Amino acid sequence: MRLKHPLAINKYWLIAVLCMCVTTTCIAEIKPHPTAIKSNAFANALVKLSDYLIKQQPVISRQSYGGYGGITSDLKFYKQTRNIDKNTEQLISNVRWETKHPENLHSVDVYVYDDQGRLIRDYSASYLPVNRRAPFQTLINLHYYHDDLHSTRQYDALDNILSEDCIGTYNNKRVRFGFDYEDIPDTLDDIEDKELRQAYRACFKDVPTTAAPYTDPLVEMLTEE
Repeated sequence: MRLKHPLAINKYWLIAVLCMCVTTTCIAEIKPHPTAIKSNAFANALVKLSDYLIKQQPVISRQSYGGYGGITSDLKFYKQTRNIDKNTEQLISNVRWETKHPENLHSVDVYVYDDQGRLIRDYSASYLPVNRRAPFQTLINLHYYHDDLHSTRQYDALDNILSEDCIGTYNNKRVRFGFDYEDIPDTLDDIEDKELRQAYRACFKDVPTTAAPYTDPLVEMLTEE
């Protein structure tokens, strides 16, 4: 049975709500949605994590400006700072702040590596140039390495899985595949192709199906790889 879309609101209920409002001010204050609260907290945590990580090693910071046409028509809408590990030349974080409103975060990306220099986690949170009550996108990419295979599962800040992919070599054959969230198999039996099924098992057999505890990026400040 198809469920009613949550935006298909009963018209009489809507009229009742509108009647509770006087001109543009409603009697009941609209509270931030829990999803917005979580997403904003995630973005703020990434800024703190970036600040923490760049203090742990010598860093080269490179600044530039970027922007957009269209509704903003501002090619210097944000100031970008790329923080690079001076020893490994690996990108630690990329943080963008609005130029005209420096207190407004525009986007932040943070990268975490293991002792072998392999990327094991990366995070991202991005706001739109307008209507920025909460990030329009939050991402957590968890990376795993099995022999010659590199698998990745992507989640949002609410621990919803968004995609998964794998690349490498398995049984002396090149492997490269990916699934968006609606196509991710529930079980191995959902994969009809035998070789793909075996490769999928090798890629994801030991991979968790949750992003916890990394839905709180600040856990990185307590974790030693």
